[in-house]
Amino acid sequence: MDQQARAGQCELLFYDESGFSPNPPIQSGWSPIGQTRGVEPLSHGERVNVLGALRHDHKLYWRTQRRPIVRDDVVAFFDELAAQKHPVPRIVVLDNASFHKGPQIEKSRRK
Repeated sequence: MDQQARAGQCELLFYDESGFSPNPPIQSGWSPIGQTRGVEPLSHGERVNVLGALRHDHKLYWRTQRRPIVRDDVVAFFDELAAQKHPVPRIVVLDNASFHKGPQIEKSRRK
């Protein structure tokens, strides 16, 4: 498939989502033996979630939102990708996350 993408016969995209916050989680970290781990209190900022698809030639398609990502958001993002003009088929590679599966995703697969 990579060779076909490089030859211009298809667009190969790798999709995933992630979230970012100005306040890192403090559950994981380290401190010297015998000392308690502590952090300075920070003002709470909103988490920003990103849906993105990286094309084989490093072009990035992305969208942000301030609420958690759910399956309907993934489907809507794929619908946006499908609606964009593209001269060759787009092939999107997904990981095995549970909300990358299900009837809604399957209905969108051929688009």
